[in-house]
Amino acid sequence: MTTADALDRVIETITVDCYNEDEEYTAFLTVIEDEVALPAPASLVGTPVTVVQLDYADPARGLVAVCRGPDGTGEVAFGDVAFPADTLAAWLHAAYRHHLGLRPFPATRDPIGPGRRIDSPQMDRGGAAPSLLVDGAFIVRQAAPSWTGRPW
Repeated sequence: MTTADALDRVIETITVDCYNEDEEYTAFLTVIEDEVALPAPASLVGTPVTVVQLDYADPARGLVAVCRGPDGTGEVAFGDVAFPADTLAAWLHAAYRHHLGLRPFPATRDPIGPGRRIDSPQMDRGGAAPSLLVDGAFIVRQAAPSWTGRPW
C-alpha cells in the first residue's frame, strides 16, 4: 500500500459520515484537537513555531492554526504548518494536505503503532459500537446497526 493509499484510508475514516465540505473540515478539526496535544512544536517556512490553537470558520479559509513564533503570535493556514515527521500531528496533517489536493509534508506512516485508538467524530452517535482495524494502526468505532424489524 502506498502512502497516498494509507492517507486516503485515514481521510475516509475521518470523513466517513460527512455530507459536505463544512462537515469535513469540522471532522478534521475535531480529530486533530482530540489527538494532538497543544501546544505542539512545528515550523512555518522553516521557522520554529508553536501551534497553540486550531480553529475553523468557513471552507474558503479552511483550518487555521494560531502559532506563536519568535516575532509574536498570529493565524496561518493549518496546511502551511509542518510538524516533526515522526509525530501523529504530522501524519494527520499529511492526511489533511492530501485531502486538500496538496502534496503532504514528510510524515512517518503509522507513527502511533498498532492498536492505538482514533475515533472519527462522525462515527460516535451514542451507544456501544464494535471496533474496526484500519491499516494496522487506527481503530475506530463504527456505528452499530440498528434493526427496526427482522434483519431479512
